[in-house]
Amino acid sequence: MDLRKSLKRVNRYYLIVLEFPLLLLMIFAFWYSSTHYALMPAQIPTNFGLNGIPDSWSTKSWGYVLSLPVFNIISYIMFSGLTLRQFVHETRQCKPMDGTDMLQRVTIQGIFFVKATIVVALTYLTYGSTKVALGRAIGLGWLSFVLIFLIVVASLVTAIRIIIISRSNKM
Repeated sequence: MDLRKSLKRVNRYYLIVLEFPLLLLMIFAFWYSSTHYALMPAQIPTNFGLNGIPDSWSTKSWGYVLSLPVFNIISYIMFSGLTLRQFVHETRQCKPMDGTDMLQRVTIQGIFFVKATIVVALTYLTYGSTKVALGRAIGLGWLSFVLIFLIVVASLVTAIRIIIISRSNKM
């Protein structure tokens, strides 16, 4: 199958150009944390409490500084792999415009939305923890709670939609 046909199939479910902002956010997370590494003090925050304030500090190392950006990329690859798996499954079993097509659409769009919220949240956490390490902030702030809440909501909404469509297809 050529690239044009593959892109057309992907665009049936969501616009592939929506992946580019996510890629830019992941690049930003790596860039921001690595360019500020030299400015960080010897002790950096490695864990944050429920109030967003650091409750554990460790000796500065590349492993700690880049752990969130690396986890961001791993999450992105994992969720992109799930999406690709759905496309492979779609080509083998789904006929356009039947019940399974709707289930495929909801699943792929849901996986993308969860992936997007995770990338945004991990990028913000990277940015926030770097600012805390540099002494430019005392905690992660309220936005971290909103983003974590959005991940949970996106996951639940996707799961509920999949369950509802699956049940209606069985009838």
